[in-house]
Amino acid sequence: MIVNEYADDKSPVSKLCLELEQHLEEQGSRAKTIYISKRYIPGGLSPRRLGNLLLLHILFPLILLYFRVMTIKSREGLVVISTTNPPLIHWTTALAGLMLRIPSLLWYMDAHPDLECLSLKKKRFFRLADFLSFLDKKIIRLFQAYIALDEAMAVNLRTKACKPVFVANPWATYVTPSKPLALKDWEKTLKLVYAGNYGAAHDLSPFLQYLKGQPVIIKSQLSISFVGMPAPIGTALRDRFLEVGVAAEFLPRFSSFSKLLQFLHRFHFGIVSLKDCQRGLACPSKAFTYVSQGIPLCYVGPNKTLTDSLLEKGWGISYTQLADVIESGDYLENIRQNQGFSYPSVREESLGIMMSVLKGMQRGEQVWEQ
Repeated sequence: MIVNEYADDKSPVSKLCLELEQHLEEQGSRAKTIYISKRYIPGGLSPRRLGNLLLLHILFPLILLYFRVMTIKSREGLVVISTTNPPLIHWTTALAGLMLRIPSLLWYMDAHPDLECLSLKKKRFFRLADFLSFLDKKIIRLFQAYIALDEAMAVNLRTKACKPVFVANPWATYVTPSKPLALKDWEKTLKLVYAGNYGAAHDLSPFLQYLKGQPVIIKSQLSISFVGMPAPIGTALRDRFLEVGVAAEFLPRFSSFSKLLQFLHRFHFGIVSLKDCQRGLACPSKAFTYVSQGIPLCYVGPNKTLTDSLLEKGWGISYTQLADVIESGDYLENIRQNQGFSYPSVREESLGIMMSVLKGMQRGEQVWEQ
């Protein structure tokens, strides 16, 4: 049983859950995804989203009890896989699993409530933040095993967990091979795109500071498009880019994900952003949307993250290299000569790790860290 916030295959995280469910079925296991909404609901604090979140927390233990009874009758083993979306659902999963004696695995996608604790501390609610962190550490230890998306998140998780933490990188789920554009295709204009949410975990300030120090000739050859960003955030960012002299356009969310993927093929790089303080707390999923379309990354964030490791393998650049790319064009030309950008999916490797852990848990075996 997989617990997630949505079952919408337009969401990279939800598609990972659906692909895991399909893989489990192909391997002869019965699998089911439990979710609060078929489609994405915007607005983290909207009444509808909060209502659905509360409903899942209330109903999930009852759903788990039902499946527990059914598996006892059929003499099948039951393992629960809990993502960390919606926030704190892993608390409900761990506690329900403890009461019903069902082994549970934590698929650590976003570090809730660590992200909320950061916000609380900025508002000087230190005691509340410390209390939530204390509870989270106690509850996380109820899980039998853990899957983290990258090594940075695994390091964070190991400070709380007393059991094995495995690393299974998310895989590109929308693979449509594409040859990245060369500079000459766009009259010496380097085109970048930022698709998706720009929230508390993201920060383009270092990028803006870098652009501010570049000569006009560099900035005039740079174009940036933002897609699906809320109007207030988009307006504020537009003003900041205008201040540094770089053209930026802001487009609404596409009506279908396939249209967004088609749109991405117009660009040389996809921008991925992560705040330094968020290392180990989040792993931007948009990186895998870009690379699945054959689009290299332009990374604005800390090192020792999964996106940073992709750069080390040649699948993108740091934002501090943009001027060199514009002046020489060597990076994109090398990709062009090698017949396009190719992202070797880690799908089979990651699914193999997850299957090995799940089978061991289902048999009641001790799962040892790799």
